[in-house]
Amino acid sequence: REPSIIVHCINRGSMDSMVAQFETTCHRSYQSFLQVIQQLAIKYRTQSQTVDAPRLYALTNNAQLVSQLSRSLNIVDALLIGLCRTARNEHPEFIPTLVDFDWTDSGNWSSAVAEILSGNDEDQVVLHGGQRYVARLEPTLQALTQAESSSLGSGTALITGGLGGLGLKLAEHLAMQGCRSLALVGRSGVKPEALQRIERLRAHRVNVQVFQCDVADRNQLLQVLEDIQASMKPLESVFHLAGTLDDGLIREQSVERLLTVAKAKVLGAIHLSELTSHLLLKHFVLFSSMSAIAGSPGQSNYAAANACLDALAYWRRHAGLAATSINWGSWA
Repeated sequence: REPSIIVHCINRGSMDSMVAQFETTCHRSYQSFLQVIQQLAIKYRTQSQTVDAPRLYALTNNAQLVSQLSRSLNIVDALLIGLCRTARNEHPEFIPTLVDFDWTDSGNWSSAVAEILSGNDEDQVVLHGGQRYVARLEPTLQALTQAESSSLGSGTALITGGLGGLGLKLAEHLAMQGCRSLALVGRSGVKPEALQRIERLRAHRVNVQVFQCDVADRNQLLQVLEDIQASMKPLESVFHLAGTLDDGLIREQSVERLLTVAKAKVLGAIHLSELTSHLLLKHFVLFSSMSAIAGSPGQSNYAAANACLDALAYWRRHAGLAATSINWGSWA
């Protein structure tokens, strides 16, 4: 008899380091859920059309923040959220469904089982504090706070991915907004076209310093931050744009391809957050993607990595730190 429900639930265990959590989640929870989807896709692609595909549930542990009440947020479990949201686009026959709750509360397990057995139409559910929440996109009229809408000030703005086309465009925009101290961080050297744009900024009395660094390497990034502290104005703003693509349908994906995309984007963001936590930053801006919210066919790894950025922004705000995650659409 074919199953009507498949539930994915992998406990990665408890660990203090967010980096260790990331690595374990990649190689355990993410990889196993990816393989489940891949094997189901193979199995039911060859099955008779009369055989109903099972509904696939992914259980996550405190991966989504639904209120400002005290709640531990597991940032890296958001990897499964991005993967599941993309699976809904590529494999709607399995109705991939997310159920998030605090695994340490035994009462939540009963609620989760009831949710799964109900067979309702909701595909994103959070169980928290005796309440059931479902996902909706709604317009907001919430005004920016004074801190969020404030100018960049007189300090330094750091841009990771700052030597690429988008990073340079942001640097030019910040200079137009009055920023006079820019630290551009890139993994590769400065190309001639980038150098020309940097020199134009310098000609307008903007102090632009270039740092070659792999932001996924904590020691390299720490050295950059120490160099900024020693030779530039105090760091006030961080813009994290670093990242790369390795697109492919879920059936072609692997944990190695996830790491190709996620190392700079996720580990870089974690390192930046931890290494600047003692600073009173005005802005900590993460360049995320709509794929993290709605999924994107062929970009499950990219959606997963960006979902982590969104979760990190929620975590920082919950901790009283500056954070904004922007879910960009396609770039022209």
